[in-house]
Amino acid sequence: MALPKIHDKTKRTAAWTVIGLIGLMAIGLIIMNLTGFGEEEPADQAQSPASATAAPSTPSDSSGVSNASTPTTCDVPDDGSTVTNLRVPEDVGQSSSDLGLVYPFSDAVGPTESKDGVGYCFAHSPVGAAFAASNVVGIYDDSRFTPDQRGILLDDIDRADSEPAADPDDPRSSEQKIVGFTVESYTDEKATIGLVTQVTPNGQTESVLAKSTGTLVWAAGDWKLAKNSFSEEATEVAPGDFTLFEGGK
Repeated sequence: MALPKIHDKTKRTAAWTVIGLIGLMAIGLIIMNLTGFGEEEPADQAQSPASATAAPSTPSDSSGVSNASTPTTCDVPDDGSTVTNLRVPEDVGQSSSDLGLVYPFSDAVGPTESKDGVGYCFAHSPVGAAFAASNVVGIYDDSRFTPDQRGILLDDIDRADSEPAADPDDPRSSEQKIVGFTVESYTDEKATIGLVTQVTPNGQTESVLAKSTGTLVWAAGDWKLAKNSFSEEATEVAPGDFTLFEGGK
């Protein structure tokens, strides 16, 4: 799968564009993992080790999500945020994948529960969806989690997720931190979120801000990643074009 395409919103020097290209390569690897979820496989294709050992499928509820996908019922209090009033909580902290991707969390809007180290349960709001999207990217960038463990974050886990996680022995050429988000569209049932990652190539002092978008659906009382939902493009954005994952902002 090709790396994300880059769309410049403003004119930049050739050197700045090179910085963006280097940084977006790592984002491309994450997106390739995410976009692999939900792709159809040939019927006669041999099972991967993950699918060969997957537990038998469990009954699905009316939402179509396996009853085993969310072990604990989510009951996250309403955070009061709306599309026109994005209220980022004050208690934002930071997690990191084993490859160093830094991403936010909040005890107020989520994740408020975890299973095997994978956080879930997010507020049913635009800000809750943004934290859920960031959490999905962070978990998929972490090789410590198995396909079954990551399955709690997906809208449909009937097909085993055989996409490989990132390789911790393959060092990155840049530092990445998810710093903000945009709400591209939102309803109570579906949210399309743009995640903004600050990418700083190793040895450089300048960084680039790159946005990629993904869609989540509200299912079984939580935000889940929809099939084939992450864009294969990453767009450079300016600091004022998004909401920061910072409390009180």
